[in-house]
Amino acid sequence: MRLSPALLGFAGVSALALMSASMVSRPRVPLPALALAARRTPSPACSLTSAQERTAVDAFDKLLPVIHHPRCANCHGGVNPFVDPQVGRHFGGNMVDSATGGPPPSSVCQDCHSELPGWDVPGSAMFFVGRSPRELCMQFKQFAPSGPAEFITHVTHEAGPQFIATAFLGTRALNTLGEVTYEAAMGHPLTADPPPGGHAQLIADGTTWANAIGAGWNESPECGCAVSGAWHGTVTARGSFVGAGMPGELHVSSHATVMLESVPTPRFASGRRVRTYQATGGQVSWGVIAVGPCRGTLNGGFPLDSLDIDGNPLLELRLEDAGGGATRYQPTTGSWPDRWSPIFTVQCAMSGTQVALPTTNLLPTWWHYDILNPPESADPDHLKGSYVWAQGPGSTVRWEWDLKRVR
Repeated sequence: MRLSPALLGFAGVSALALMSASMVSRPRVPLPALALAARRTPSPACSLTSAQERTAVDAFDKLLPVIHHPRCANCHGGVNPFVDPQVGRHFGGNMVDSATGGPPPSSVCQDCHSELPGWDVPGSAMFFVGRSPRELCMQFKQFAPSGPAEFITHVTHEAGPQFIATAFLGTRALNTLGEVTYEAAMGHPLTADPPPGGHAQLIADGTTWANAIGAGWNESPECGCAVSGAWHGTVTARGSFVGAGMPGELHVSSHATVMLESVPTPRFASGRRVRTYQATGGQVSWGVIAVGPCRGTLNGGFPLDSLDIDGNPLLELRLEDAGGGATRYQPTTGSWPDRWSPIFTVQCAMSGTQVALPTTNLLPTWWHYDILNPPESADPDHLKGSYVWAQGPGSTVRWEWDLKRVR
């Protein structure tokens, strides 16, 4: 089970509020010093800075309207001429060799697509459909192994049939027979439908992207296709609660040193520029103290590089481009084990009798934020901020975070 930050904020703060009373000034709960217990995983080399990677990622995004346009995407996985037309969406029918039962020679395509001699469809390794921007970026680098100049040459003037230039004509290279076949299948005449921008614009945008990666082209596969690096830093929280059903005051505190590393983009966000990082190291320490008529203390800690009871990472951070060079980021947590939210028993003097009231700490080690306005950072290598939740006079929790990207 994966809990949303909004639900965590409601559950954690509501439980704490039930244990509160009147606030007075007192020393903060002491916590033991922590050392980063991180399992460092070396990342493939990429000489680009985070800002340079971000520039390359933004440049590639400008290519996507052409890549995803039917004149390009149909040939690269969007249409399969070798299966039933209702499945493969090839209006010329199922292209099958009657002798072998398999795909016919590519020369058969000339029956309808003779406006481009050599018309053919690429193999699955060159498909565009169903692949994220990051995967497409790596694919383009892979098929131009000598570097940016090879990619620019390919986009400008292909070796062999000029598929790119023909795509920008928008006619599918159909001859008269092809146009008649199209009209019979679609119920209207063929009209030109080229990708946006024109061929010259694609060459310019492709050149900008390839040169933005530059020397990183032949480094790690992801170099220039995603903003890489791990995040190291601290997250702290301190809260005081009063007047919420229990005589006295409750003061809670936590301090976490964290390390998060990049993981593949979740399937739900595969078409977006979402970058996901999960905890692979670090330690959290927490403490809670009740004062006044009800008294008690408890503290503890545990590593953050393990999985929760449902097999999910305890901590996760998701980053997404916010526009204008800014990064929007959202923290989430997995299910909470008992050690994260231990039972906390206080002794309350009521009518001269000591009464044990079980309560729950539930102060989240990971931070909360304004759900309607997720935090943003103008610095791609530094996430720093704070958030205050206030239940009423004297009852507040303050989260502070400071994470820096490392390579």
